[in-house]
This record gives sequence, structure tokens and C-alpha cells, in this order.
Amino acid sequence: MIHNAREYIDILKYEAHRNLSTKEGYQWININYENNSLEPINGSKLHYKSKLINPIIESIVSGKTVLDIGCDKGYFSWFSCKSGASNVYANEIHPKVHNFTKALFKYMKLNITPICNNLFLENIKIEVDYVFAFAVIHQIENNTMEDSISKIRGFCKEGALIEFCGDYRMRLGSEWNLINFESIISKYFNSIQCVVNYEAINGDNPRNLGTRYIYDCRCN
Repeated sequence: MIHNAREYIDILKYEAHRNLSTKEGYQWININYENNSLEPINGSKLHYKSKLINPIIESIVSGKTVLDIGCDKGYFSWFSCKSGASNVYANEIHPKVHNFTKALFKYMKLNITPICNNLFLENIKIEVDYVFAFAVIHQIENNTMEDSISKIRGFCKEGALIEFCGDYRMRLGSEWNLINFESIISKYFNSIQCVVNYEAINGDNPRNLGTRYIYDCRCN
């Protein structure tokens, strides 16, 4: 039964990878079933990014509730749970990716609730201590940057980690700039601090180059 369950999860993982292009589905992971862990593949974008973000997550999530918006294959949701979060909501709107995380976290018996709803468009009531929005707000269709930040603020009681992806500025227009982003998050949060910045790893296309920033936004 154990091997059948693992084989089923591996099939769902394969389907999840196929559902996302290499540009979108950056969370390329290995599943260590013996240790109940998710491990970024060496040299991947996730491997690089996790080294920057994991210490921040460890410092804030113990005993807290977390909403991971756009969780992809659930690495940061899993890491939050591993780091002591009391409950994690793992949100991914791609159905095949959601099916993978739902089966995986059930098998791992973790206190993680996968949700597939579009939280920016549907009237979903969730209140948590912290929200993670890593590499997600630039993908929200039919929402302005301020609409998205306002929605994130409505979900959290203590704060949010929000990523600004500067490498999307050409596609998204003049609104998409760091000064405007800082102005908006300052409007909705009492304090903000840039805790991580790194060069985007999106291949050799010059249009994809740019710096990404992660801000620790506190409600009080």
C-alpha cells in the first residue's frame, strides 16, 4: 500500500510538472519519503531561493498560522510546517498541481490544508497570522498591484512576506516599479523592510533580467 501511494504521488508530480512550463514551475523538488521532506534540486531556482528565504520563515512562523499563496508544489508550505507553524494553507490554483500537493501532504500527515480557489477573485474568508506571496502578484490577472496588496492585507493579522519581481516591469507597464510597490505596501502595512534581494534567474533572455525583492510587511 505504501509503494502504491508513493507511485500515485509520483505520477501526480509528473503531471504537475507537465502542467507548468519551465518558466512558471520553478519549484522542482525531490520527495524524500523516508524523511517526510521536500528537497530542492541542486542548482535549481528553488535551491538558490530557499537558502535566502528559509531563515526568514524560521524566524517568524513558530506557533503561527500561515497562508502560502501561489504555493506551486508546496515547498515553502512544507518548510513552514517543518519550522513549527501551527497550521498552513497551501494555495495553488492549477488543478493538477493542487492535486499533487493535496495527495502529498495527506500522505505526509502534515497540518497543511491545500486550497485551489483563486483568492484574489473569489470571496474566500481566510484569516491567518502570516501570508507568503512569493513570485505571485505579477501573475494576478485583472487586478492592479494595489488590489492585490489590499487583498493580501485582508488575510493577515500580523504580517506578510511579499515578493516584487522587477524582471516583469516591461510586460506589466509603468505601474510595475519598485517605488510604486513600496508606496502601496506602506499604505496597507505599518512597517516594511526589504529582507532579501537577488538577481532573477530566468534564462538568457535580456527581457527577463532584473532584481527581485522580498519585503517583510508588518501589520503592527
